[in-house]
Amino acid sequence: MKRAKRLSEYDQRPDWQSEASHELPEAFEFRLAGEGEMDGHSVTIIEAVPREGYQPRSRTAKLFRSIKGKFWVDQQDHQIVKVEAEVIDAISVGLFLVRVAKGSRAILQMTTVGDGVWLPEHLQVFASARLGIVKVVRFEQSTHFSRYGTVPANARIGYPTQSRVPGLYPFAKASSP
Repeated sequence: MKRAKRLSEYDQRPDWQSEASHELPEAFEFRLAGEGEMDGHSVTIIEAVPREGYQPRSRTAKLFRSIKGKFWVDQQDHQIVKVEAEVIDAISVGLFLVRVAKGSRAILQMTTVGDGVWLPEHLQVFASARLGIVKVVRFEQSTHFSRYGTVPANARIGYPTQSRVPGLYPFAKASSP
């Protein structure tokens, strides 16, 4: 009973991530920035800059006007190998609650764990933010991901019976026979 209530409440929440992701092609101009090699993989480098005149439809998508990015895409697997995002115009959250400073950035590097599967390897965040009107916080954080396990080849994927987006099963669960 409690589980059903939690799932029902979850389904009632607005899907802010999905709403914003649908606006990505309108929000950014994607430009081919070159090719290169990263960890023995041939990559294509793509830059994303805010599209001039873009008018966001969702509250979350308003952030897109203040961020630029760069993507390294593996030419064989067509997977993102690395992402860099930088704040190019200060981002305010709430009226005066938090203001993330221009120049704050994050870098996510992925690694292949076999058979075209890419998972996070390293995340770095360099940020400066103003909390309220008086306190400034600067931080650097570096997180390394490792010791990924493997799923047995004979594992089955089980999907929930319902999803917020038809055809999308975000809570897949692997199980062995």
